[in-house]
Parts: sequence; C-alpha cells; structure tokens
Amino acid sequence: MIEKIVISLSKHPMWGYVIQPLLVSENEYGMNAILEFADSHTAQYGDLNEAGKQLILLAESISDAQLMLLYSKEKNIAAFHKKVKPEIVEKSIKPYIETKQEAMIQLIEASDMPIYLREKVTVRHLYASDQILIPTKTPTVYCHFAKPEEESYIRYTLQITWDEEAIELIHQTPIILSHSPAIFILDHKLFHLPGVEMKRFTPFFSKNQIEVPLSYEKTYLNTFVRNCLEQHVVSTDGMNVQRIEAEKQAHLEIDLDEEKRPMLRLSLRYNGNEICDGPGTDKIIECYDAETGPALQWFERDAEWEKNAIGRLLRSGMEKIDERTFIHKKVRNEKLVAKQVKLMKEWIKIHEEMLQDYQFNVETL
Repeated sequence: MIEKIVISLSKHPMWGYVIQPLLVSENEYGMNAILEFADSHTAQYGDLNEAGKQLILLAESISDAQLMLLYSKEKNIAAFHKKVKPEIVEKSIKPYIETKQEAMIQLIEASDMPIYLREKVTVRHLYASDQILIPTKTPTVYCHFAKPEEESYIRYTLQITWDEEAIELIHQTPIILSHSPAIFILDHKLFHLPGVEMKRFTPFFSKNQIEVPLSYEKTYLNTFVRNCLEQHVVSTDGMNVQRIEAEKQAHLEIDLDEEKRPMLRLSLRYNGNEICDGPGTDKIIECYDAETGPALQWFERDAEWEKNAIGRLLRSGMEKIDERTFIHKKVRNEKLVAKQVKLMKEWIKIHEEMLQDYQFNVETL
C-alpha cells in the first residue's frame, strides 16, 4: 500500500462542487482508499512538486475554516453555515471559490496530477473510472446562425468538441466549477474555455436551438454574432456575414525620440487601417448596412506577416523601443546629432531595397 495525496472534486452542501485534496492509500490494482482530507500539514505534502504544493495551498484558501475567517465573525463552521446570508454566498463566496478553482484547474492542466470525481461524500474508494479526463487542447466551440426563408426568426445552434469529439449538450447536467471563465465537467471530461462565460452554453443543456426575432437582426449581428466571431468558429446560412482577404501594408517613417534622436516608427495596416498593438491572430470585424440589410465582414490578422515585418528591422541592426518604434543600435549610443543623422542615412542607403517593402520615402531624413 502506498499513501499519497490526490485531488478530488466533490459536492459541498453550501458552495456546490469544490476541489479537495485527499490522502489515499493506493493498492497494487490502482484502487485508492480515502483516508482523510489532505493539506499542507500532511506528511506527504513534501513529496509533491511545486505545482502540487501550490494546488494544496489554493485548496486550503477555500476550506470552510478559511472562508469563515474571510466572510463571517462566527467561531465555528456549523454556525457559519447556518448564519451566512444567501447574498453573501452568491455574490462573494462562490465567485471567490471559482477564482481559486480556475487557478487550480490551470495547475492540473499543466501537470500530470490526476483529479477524481467523488460522486458522494459517503464514497470511500476512488477508481480509475472516477478520474476526470483532461483534453490535450482547448475545446472548440462552433456557432451556427441561420435565417430560414419565409421565417421571422434567426436560428442559433451551438456545438462543442473535446479533443475533436463532438459533444452533445442537450439533456446533460454539467458540474460547474466556474462561470467566468466557463469550467465544467461532462461525462468525466473537463471543459475549460478561457474568455468564455458559462452562460454561452447554459441554454443548450435544455434546448437544441435559440430563435431570435428578425426585428432584432441588426442589434444581434452587431453584438452577439460579432462576439461569437471573435471567440469561436462561426458559420452562417442566409445571413450577410462574409470573410474577406484584407490588403496588408507595412509603413515606415522617420520620427524623433525624446532626446531628438532619429528613429523609425512602424505602421502595420489592413485595408488602410493601422493595427496599434503587438502581433496577434485576432479577428478584425466590421459591421455595416448593406443594400440587403445589416451585414458583417471580417478577416484574421496575419501574425507571421506582422512578426516578419518587425523581424526584418531587428535583423538589419535596429533595436525595438516598443512594439512599433525602432532605433539604430549605433544611433542610440551616439551623442552628436550630426553623427546620428549620418549613421541613419548610411543605414537607409544600405537597406534601400528592403525599405521599398515598407512604403518608406528615403528623402524624409
């Protein structure tokens, strides 16, 4: 028999499902007999790696004893449970627990620590079949919007995959660990969707589709459909939603820093509009009124093109000041303005061919 700490998920009578470390005795067949709750004072705590120790400490932060210290003046847990107000539970305690559980799930995902579903507190043994499965990649959400002919509504359906397996939500009851972001368990499978709220999925546990009146089409497109496009894979039928290929241009111009030294300012543009932040793969979405009604068009940023536009400058002897500003390494160290200008002109002359790709006017200095 080997005594060790494992992670379990069980239902608390007040807070819902919570993550709890357990001390178990494992036999030669992999069955774990539960001995007691585990914490940082358990002897086997020292056997854990850093991620495991962090997980135990996070679990301690949502123990009944710690929650009583944070949200009550009561001296014992029974009194705390009896007297805590429902609004404190819903508005403070549960959100606090969910924040900690998100951090714990991130640690579990990044490590090889198993987590078991303990269906009832009366369960005293955990088996391999109780283990919660962790996906190898973030689940993908597919949203479909259809506007059937001669109908007065838009039909919205949703599907989610778990390691490429399509998962049916209808008539299932999720075990929810966090509402924002959505973290839940279905059929012993973990779903963790950073940036997505649980309310995105909730309707589809009881219905196959959502119908939205056509009178709300413009608002629906500009808000909900747009948000889905930003976060998920979206398909449409009968709606004016179009993916386009954007024209890309990199522009360079001379500017002066606070010390009046010449530097280069890079502008990355899609369809003539500048992107101000760092390299990304996010979608750029435009809402507009077409002749046929409200419409959306969108494109994805080209992360490789953006990185290459920056990388070529760095490889040519420039140093990055920020995401869009660069200075010649020699110019940075030169004190005389005339020498700074001379160095910059020399760099421009050497890289004149490359600069043509940046719409750069060599006469600007």
